[in-house]
Order: sequence, then C-alpha cells, then structure tokens
Amino acid sequence: MTTQPKVLIVDDDLVVRHLLSAMLQGGGYDVHAVDSGGACLDYVRASKTGGTPPDVIFLDLMLGDMPGTEVMKEIRLIFDSQPIPIIMLSANPQIETLGIEPGLKPDFYLEKPFVKATVLSALSTVLGQI
Repeated sequence: MTTQPKVLIVDDDLVVRHLLSAMLQGGGYDVHAVDSGGACLDYVRASKTGGTPPDVIFLDLMLGDMPGTEVMKEIRLIFDSQPIPIIMLSANPQIETLGIEPGLKPDFYLEKPFVKATVLSALSTVLGQI
C-alpha cells in the first residue's frame, strides 16, 4: 500500500485554500491547510519533531502576518538536511522583481489565478509524480 503524498497549503485567502484543497484531495493527496506563516511554521516544526513532514508546500508570497519569503527561509532552516519542495503562489507574474534572496528560490512558481492542470503539473515537477 502506498501512502498519499502529504501537501501543506499556506494561504491567507480562504477561497484559495478551499480551491487548492479540493483540487488536491480529488487527485489523491493528503491535504492540510493553514491561513498564516506562523501557523505554517508551527505545523512544520511539529511535523519534524513528532510526525510526518509534508512532501510539498504550496506557499503564498503575500501572507497577512509575514512575507512568504520569510516563511520559506525558516522552512529551509528547519529542514536543511531534508528539504521540502516549495511551490510559491503569487498574483505577480514577475517573480524576478519580488526581491527573493539569491539561493533562496522556490522549487516552482505558480501564478494566480491557476487551474487544476497547472497545479497538478507543478506537483508533478516537484514530486516526480501525479
């Protein structure tokens, strides 16, 4: 029996969280969603010490409590020896202009609005499966 890939969705927009959750659950993924950078970091810290870390994280660039880039930096520090792929979500089509530090790039960039095919393609790219 194979386990479902575990996906964490981090977005402060309820509609985006629900839409992504529905797309991914329908595709056979085990989905957990949170609404802030702080909740994301709490979740990944707890999963590292006493659970199963997510296989991939969908992370919004513009969160209400902290920038997605800061959340990504913390995730990279927490999981330095076992990196988790991060798919950055943003409505800005010019990721090069977003001020992301060199060496701290997401594994994939997904522009909002998105459709199911692009979401599953992003997952396929970072996980090597659909």
